Amino acid sequence: MTTATHLSSLGRAEATLFVRAKGNIVNVLFIPVMLLVVLVVTMTRFDLDSLGLALGPVMLSTTAGVVLVFALYVPLTTAYVVRRDELLLKRLRTGELSDPVILTGTALPAVAVAVVQFLLVSAIVVALTDAGLPTAPHYPLIALVLGCAMLAALACATSAFARNAENVQAALLPAVLVLPATSGAFFPLEAMPQEVQDVFQWTPLAPVIDLVRAGWSGDVGAGEALVRVGTLAAWTAIAAGAGHRWFRWEPRT
Repeated sequence: MTTATHLSSLGRAEATLFVRAKGNIVNVLFIPVMLLVVLVVTMTRFDLDSLGLALGPVMLSTTAGVVLVFALYVPLTTAYVVRRDELLLKRLRTGELSDPVILTGTALPAVAVAVVQFLLVSAIVVALTDAGLPTAPHYPLIALVLGCAMLAALACATSAFARNAENVQAALLPAVLVLPATSGAFFPLEAMPQEVQDVFQWTPLAPVIDLVRAGWSGDVGAGEALVRVGTLAAWTAIAAGAGHRWFRWEPRT
């Protein structure tokens, strides 16, 4: 069997388990939508015009950040912990599947849901704000691809710090609070002091926010975009290294 066949089979099996978990339905459907409603009200309280921003691109970038964290990172970390405690990952390793195939196959449903949710919510945001089609669609595409890879790798690393499924939320809490708050997903970084902006622009999720926004605003030059892509690629590599080092294949004792 080919790697593609293995991934397809494992992805379908994981999708079935993913849908059966009621907590995933809450994380994927309700939490991002509720957060976006709150953030629409929050963003409108800022004088976006004076910051050189438009509501449409800002909300689209916010959508990307919220979806990646709550529709991908949170449920996938939980899935890794649950599959580990069920000894499913250990059993899969005894077969012909390689470690990357097992981890990628487990992540496929969450990645697919995150991408679909971003597209659906983005369509709604575009319709409501008249943002139009992206002028540089390659920027959001790169942001989504690398963002999904980074958050999936971070889920691998985070799962190592959850003793079991009951306390996985405690392991998730630091990243769930810090990643959106330091990236511009919860509020425009342009509203913060310049010193804070200079630090936060290098945080893991900030390049995703910047690149998605740039896809619609078109106000980012090629050099600056390359820096953001490089920063995101570097964080993806760091997350992958952390996941490789810390991921546990057997239950914690």
